[in-house]
Amino acid sequence: MNKKNYMKCFRAISIVLCLVTAQSFMLPAMAATAADNGIGAVMDNVSLSLMNNISSAENPWSVIGLARSGKDVPDKYYDIYVKSLEEKLKSRGGVLNQRKYSEYSSAVLALTALGKDPADAAGYNLLEKLSDYDKVVSQGINGAVWALIALDAGGYAVPQAEGVNNLTSREKLVDLMVSRELPGGGWSMGESNADPDVTAMVLQSLSSYMDREDVKAAADRAVEALSRMQKDDGGFESWGYENSESASQVLVALCSLGIDPARDVRFVKNGNTVVSNLINKFYKKSAGGFMHTEGTPVDELATNQAFYAIAAYERFLSGKTNLYDMSDVNRPYNESSKHDSLENPDQKEFHSEISPEISAVRKAAARLAGMILRVAAVQGRR
Repeated sequence: MNKKNYMKCFRAISIVLCLVTAQSFMLPAMAATAADNGIGAVMDNVSLSLMNNISSAENPWSVIGLARSGKDVPDKYYDIYVKSLEEKLKSRGGVLNQRKYSEYSSAVLALTALGKDPADAAGYNLLEKLSDYDKVVSQGINGAVWALIALDAGGYAVPQAEGVNNLTSREKLVDLMVSRELPGGGWSMGESNADPDVTAMVLQSLSSYMDREDVKAAADRAVEALSRMQKDDGGFESWGYENSESASQVLVALCSLGIDPARDVRFVKNGNTVVSNLINKFYKKSAGGFMHTEGTPVDELATNQAFYAIAAYERFLSGKTNLYDMSDVNRPYNESSKHDSLENPDQKEFHSEISPEISAVRKAAARLAGMILRVAAVQGRR
């Protein structure tokens, strides 16, 4: 590290040390807030339902939600997922899907959440599947979103895979999303009007890139667009009807951006929030899950998304890392795939003025600063 970067890092560390001193005073208040809002009981009920449904263990999103919720989950539940994934990879020659590369991204996220190496899943390097930019984005903006989230979840470098001519990079993925922004803010899968689900997922993936002016500006416009889309009951409508998945994705996005979904005035409509909407309108206590639309049976997809969204909200309230920021996960394997040690040339240029040390310190400072602001807001309303 050169002298200039050393001084930047030293100053940033000094700020973090000051914030850490205050952290011990903040956590009790934040824990109390999480307990008082009633979501803890919902999480307990749904987590038990998921764990009792063995078939859900083969779903990466069930695994991600449970692993990031902090619930006490038997190892055998996670073992079912890992074994199922490995058998699938072996039987298909390492291929999960020829077209939907987001399936590789979700597998990378699940393995990372469990502290397992996605570069060695039954002998296959799943990160290599995300290295082919053309194949990743052939799925549309959805493919780019989840590839970026997966790579950033573990700070993974994009490996130089054999036969790949157009190598994926974080810069390419971010640039693609910024270029696809719709007039008035937000994103869609090709429609002329912004969709809350797609807009929210793009915001989740871009939340770590707010130091780019174009990203920050696009994110600000998208947040305002989501505020305009929100219904009077706190929910969101996609493809003509209100559904829980839209609310779930927006909840994750707001938490990723450090926006309190239950207190920010832009997202409180007639006293209703996306959190209250999700629980009051779509949660079915007797079935231990969530409905896709009001009055329909409990749905697996809706339940998984709502569960990990509420887990994201609990993490937000507790001052933990974001749902997909898995830097807090213990990974005992040899992390040769880490982004810090194997940076691609274009990625180095993208982060040319930000060393790994400074980047890590900035993230820690941002998290702690966010905790201070959230506690101040909570205590100011008591």
